[in-house]
Amino acid sequence: MAEAGVPAISINHAPAAPSTPRVYAMQRKAERVSMTGTNAYAMLGEHTTRRARVVDLGFGGVAIEMDAPEELPENVLAVLHVPILPPVRVSLKPVWSQQTKQGTYRVGCAFVS
Repeated sequence: MAEAGVPAISINHAPAAPSTPRVYAMQRKAERVSMTGTNAYAMLGEHTTRRARVVDLGFGGVAIEMDAPEELPENVLAVLHVPILPPVRVSLKPVWSQQTKQGTYRVGCAFVS
């Protein structure tokens, strides 16, 4: 069952309404939890103040959102600030990106060990 704001992924059925099918490089291995309504954010890079909103979070990765398009390296260090957890330092691999209807830029990232 999909949570509010998170599209369900159908394996054997065609999507019900989208006019343009979405194609992802790799399918998620775990569900993600929406961070909408919280002030969850990520600080990107080692010595920078680049900040991105955390949209959702799961065991395999995180979706972040930025106000302007930004070219991210193949692997980026980040510190995640999310409710209930202390700040967590992670290495991220950007997997996909898209511009939202609101004009922001969303990037799906996988955790790298």
